[in-house]
Amino acid sequence: MAESTGNPNAANLDDKHNGCIGSFGLMQIACIHGGAFYDPKQNMDKAFEIYNRSGWKPWGAWSSGAYLRYI
Repeated sequence: MAESTGNPNAANLDDKHNGCIGSFGLMQIACIHGGAFYDPKQNMDKAFEIYNRSGWKPWGAWSSGAYLRYI
């Protein structure tokens, strides 16, 4: 919820990532990861893959503490 307010079509075009712009979908997956950003299952699968590599650090809602409103 803290990343996209539950909107699978959410887009943050203010995010800049090594030559591409934007984070997309439920988990706001950065453009550098490629894929079907707006498909909820694929977005969550990619988020799980990223989480397994890096934990919650890649998500702004974690580093800002915004996720705390939802627990």
